[in-house]
Amino acid sequence: MVVFGLLALVIGLAGVSGVVSAVVALQIREFGVRLALGASGAQVVGLVVTRTGVAVIIGAAMGLPVAALLARTSEAVLFNTDPLDPGIYALVLAFLAITSVLASLLPARRAARAPHIARLLSERCCRIEPEDPPRGKHTGD
Repeated sequence: MVVFGLLALVIGLAGVSGVVSAVVALQIREFGVRLALGASGAQVVGLVVTRTGVAVIIGAAMGLPVAALLARTSEAVLFNTDPLDPGIYALVLAFLAITSVLASLLPARRAARAPHIARLLSERCCRIEPEDPPRGKHTGD
């Protein structure tokens, strides 16, 4: 049972990190503007971690009632454990909060360390892309 719990934790951690990375990638231009206007890298990291924390709190508030409703269905496979034990719920919430913050640190640090010009030119319409080589006959032989 412990192996399945750890596996679920690793999968959840990878999922949170992937979602936060995608959100940070979408907001990279905003972070560039903030840094260009004088925000520090630590402030950008704090902003990403705070936004992740708020999303986790909202998700937990929505998920806890559903978990409590569905807990009775798993009662047959639990031995000597109450499916509505508040200590277990508190432990899971604390662990979720810690792992979510840790999962958001890498994308947040990446956003704070990217070069300013890369952040500001991150939209496709503004990217400077190399030109394609000329097409036609090759006469260099």
